Amino acid sequence: QEAIDLAERQVQEEKARQEREAQAAIQLVEMQLQEEKDRQEREAQEAIELVERQELEEKRRKDKEEQDEIDRPLREQQEEETKLRIESERATGKTNPFANPFAADMANEPPSPAVVEPKEDPYA
Repeated sequence: QEAIDLAERQVQEEKARQEREAQAAIQLVEMQLQEEKDRQEREAQEAIELVERQELEEKRRKDKEEQDEIDRPLREQQEEETKLRIESERATGKTNPFANPFAADMANEPPSPAVVEPKEDPYA
């Protein structure tokens, strides 16, 4: 009888051990599946965000192009007016009354010594 009881106990212990191992294996697989699912969800979210950023950048680019097209006639008109005004001033000898009358002289003169910062000789 003792041998039978011992054998039954050993069978029960082996069965319990196998059940624990099986449960641990199931938990491991479930954990791995959850990690894979989380990884895929992160990647999908990152892909969605990337596409949204690209769409937003494309929309901004298109909006800028459209605004440039809208602004082009005015800009070209202003450039033409400036060009004509400069040509007219050169032809008539008239210049902008608000321009610095000494600008041409100052462009050809070296700066006055008081304005030039003295430089220290790094080797002195």
